[in-house]
Amino acid sequence: MTFEEFDYSRAGILLYRWFLNNARKLPWRSDPAPYHIWISEIMLQQTRVEAVKPYYARFLAALPTSAALAACPEETYLKLWEGLGYYSRVRNLHKAAQQIDAQYGGALPSDFDELLKLPGIGRYTAGAIASIAYGKYEPAVDGNVLRILARLTGDDADIQLQQTKDRAERVLRAYYRTLKEAAEGPSAESAMPASRQEAEAANLEQMPGDQAASAQSKETQVVEAESSADTVTESIEPAGRLAAEAVCSMRAVSAGIELASANTAGITNLEQPIAQAATSAADTPVLSAEALKPPQRSSAAVLQQQAEALSRGEEPAFLHPGLLNQAMMDLGATVCVPNGEPLCHRCPWEGLCTARREGLTGILPVRSKKAARKIEERTVLILSDGKRAAIRKRPARGLLADLWELPNYLQLLTREEVVSYVQAMGFSPIRIAELPPAKHIFSHVEWHMTGWQVLIEEEAFASEEQLDLRKKEKLQFCSLAEIQSDYAIPSAFSAYLPYLR
Repeated sequence: MTFEEFDYSRAGILLYRWFLNNARKLPWRSDPAPYHIWISEIMLQQTRVEAVKPYYARFLAALPTSAALAACPEETYLKLWEGLGYYSRVRNLHKAAQQIDAQYGGALPSDFDELLKLPGIGRYTAGAIASIAYGKYEPAVDGNVLRILARLTGDDADIQLQQTKDRAERVLRAYYRTLKEAAEGPSAESAMPASRQEAEAANLEQMPGDQAASAQSKETQVVEAESSADTVTESIEPAGRLAAEAVCSMRAVSAGIELASANTAGITNLEQPIAQAATSAADTPVLSAEALKPPQRSSAAVLQQQAEALSRGEEPAFLHPGLLNQAMMDLGATVCVPNGEPLCHRCPWEGLCTARREGLTGILPVRSKKAARKIEERTVLILSDGKRAAIRKRPARGLLADLWELPNYLQLLTREEVVSYVQAMGFSPIRIAELPPAKHIFSHVEWHMTGWQVLIEEEAFASEEQLDLRKKEKLQFCSLAEIQSDYAIPSAFSAYLPYLR
């Protein structure tokens, strides 16, 4: 089966109910303001949740608003980011904050396409901000989501490929569209059959033959189901009709009713209203359309309200898109894990999962191997006169661009070579000690480092040639207090920073 062939209606509800009872308590979730979600999502790129928490608190304490970030000096925001790595992230945050201040009146836009115009915001981050902070029905597809969807559906496409991610996003966007209509009523476009048919026809023209035929078959099923749903819900006000169907759907799942009929197995049912469930729950009182309308701002408030309601045996009236995105994040992080065996006995999809049923959890998702990282041997110097230590700024382009670093060299130097080099700069070594080796892994390169701690005379006479070498090295001597407070030293050097003392 593929992403496109799976029926997500039951899986979505089961996952959502699981999340209401199992949501992780994270600081950015308790107050999901747009700025908070934005900062957290950028920090969480390539960084573990537990590692992010203290940085998130420190960053918000210093820069509580987008306006504060926009006005922040570079050295300050780089220092706040120190240790998180991938410093281009915070530079893009700063550029985006300035753009928000200039073009959006200081408020992060809620529109998905507008968010994509901001530096450092891709489709995943835009979807996360739009859905969690603003309640927009936008998916947020990352590696976690691709992994759980591949296992759920049995799709064996390579998740490293952009086209696989694009497919997953299209499928989820179609599913989210049905959730939006269920919660808010049909959009203007979906309420116009002719326009909808034209749009679907345009999509079919771009599909391969077999896929187009399958989609056309699906459309026939949708029309038939909608006709049936019209009969069942004709006494309900139009604005609340699809919302009522969503309630019926959730009650049906709770009662164990199978939502997908046998003759539609293997066909995309992303837009099929749950007519069977509506019929089964026809005698059950339905909430008003106003009560069903989802709050657009605070996903935290919705989570609390719906979790409390579920504990009383009441099904959620709608699926909040931000919570559903977070549910997929949590499932991938805590249950359907990337490393090791998935914890299937704890998974709300255990009974639906294709990989579980067919013994493919060790095979799916398919992921092509990345190119081997390049190994670089480096020598790091702790060059100090006892009061101040040498640091220097890296080039404006390339790895760790424009950041401060400990002096280091792209080769392994012996003791004699270190002494000779220090003397060549006009310094007089008093004591030299070899430090333990260290390793730092970047996405595409590994640094294998050897360190030397060199104590030099406080002042030493230097020739013109030696001064030229110092100038070339761009060394700057600073006190430990200055380095700690004013200069952002990348975590690549963290193993050697304690020796500055």
